[in-house]
Amino acid sequence: MPNFRNKLQKWTVVSQGDNNDDSGGGGRGGGSISSSMKLLTLDSEFTREPPRPLLSVWKPVWYTGWHTGVLACATSVVVVLFINVGLTIYAATNPEHKMEGGIGTLYEGSCDKSRTIGLWLHLGINVLSTLLLSGSNYTQQCLAAPTRSEIDAAHAKRQWMDIGVPSIRNLFRIKLERTLLWIAIGFTSIPLHLLYNSIVYTSLSANDFLVSVVTKDHFELGAYSNLDKAGLRTAWPVGNTGHNYPTGEEYLDSHDFRLFRSMLQGNSSSTVRYEDLSPFEYINLYNTDLVSSHRNLFLMTSPSSNTTKNNTVLDIEIEIVEGGDKSPGNWMCNYRGRNTTQPFLSNSSECTPSKLFRHVKSGLPWRVKLERAGEVEISRCKCERTAEKCKVQFSLGIMIVVICCNLVKACGMIMTVARSQEPTLVTLGDAVGSFLSVPDPTTMGICFADRQFIKREWRRGWRTEPRQWKQKGAQRWWTSVSRTR
Repeated sequence: MPNFRNKLQKWTVVSQGDNNDDSGGGGRGGGSISSSMKLLTLDSEFTREPPRPLLSVWKPVWYTGWHTGVLACATSVVVVLFINVGLTIYAATNPEHKMEGGIGTLYEGSCDKSRTIGLWLHLGINVLSTLLLSGSNYTQQCLAAPTRSEIDAAHAKRQWMDIGVPSIRNLFRIKLERTLLWIAIGFTSIPLHLLYNSIVYTSLSANDFLVSVVTKDHFELGAYSNLDKAGLRTAWPVGNTGHNYPTGEEYLDSHDFRLFRSMLQGNSSSTVRYEDLSPFEYINLYNTDLVSSHRNLFLMTSPSSNTTKNNTVLDIEIEIVEGGDKSPGNWMCNYRGRNTTQPFLSNSSECTPSKLFRHVKSGLPWRVKLERAGEVEISRCKCERTAEKCKVQFSLGIMIVVICCNLVKACGMIMTVARSQEPTLVTLGDAVGSFLSVPDPTTMGICFADRQFIKREWRRGWRTEPRQWKQKGAQRWWTSVSRTR
């Protein structure tokens, strides 16, 4: 009897009664059964449920099934929208952020702090973009999931639909409204992938600087009063072809010369801007891609000023920030060592900044051979401190594009919850429950059919018959995935 009850359709119930009932049809004696069974439809007065409270009857569709997930996604997208709009209004209207040409400056100053601020801002942006994109992916999968009526219509045409996986082929067989929502939510994800992280960026500033080799008495009072045109012409690498230096008298009016003069004037008027460093500290500080906190540099030699040459400036080199494959500290090896015949400022195959760093760190002397002054030893250095000018900036135009995409996503998800009333088969469990409740006549009896049978026979409208399971060899999981996926 329990097995019999389990096999009954869900629209029937079993009612027990004694044989005295009008429909019993028999007495208690004579070996008859003590009770009778009746099949009643759910419309029967015996099967009607008692009235339920109003709150339990009125249960919105978004409280059940996949609607709950889409509602949660829509809520998160709306929250992200308010965050984006609020931060954009604050950043664009705050006078401290200096909006120029649609670009605002959130911070200007230390490069290390700029990197830290940029790191945390991008971390927050990635969290928000993850909420948007994950919610979009879930909503798109629910929109592309077919309803039972759509599956029946496809099966009637000997076509199949995907269940439980993201599907594009389903878009041609579902309702147009859901297809348009899927497209709107999907296409607005493209700008988010490409642009969201570009809203905030860090602008790092590097300084051009001059490297001058001077004698140790250069900074004594009156030591550099002899820096006339002749003296500067002696130290300046004029006429050295291949380095784009100004030649003749025009170097006195060049930008590099003015930079050098400002270096001398800055050091003589304010010694606070300069700090003393050992060769080891100097190499460690200037061997970097971007020198942002320091600028002009004096390399001071051990011997006193050469009285025969009557000049404390022995050599000048210009270091200009530029791109390419050039090592950031490669210029340190441009000053060649003993017994070399290489020309001034040519690259060395032996000296590298890392080798020079280890050499000086071990306590060995740093000797350089200058083009005109000969070989000298670097004893200490003076470098100019400058205020760092790194920035954290944001683009108002990109932010507006992101907000528009965010708004379209929010509207699409809300419409998905409100408009999708018909049950859809989002998961394989939904499909199993639906086909067990209402069998599909077009696929009845072929539960053991494989993909090859569906493609070759079932799609062509051949008559379906019960099939036996025939397996040749081991079946691998990867074969269940189509080539397209």
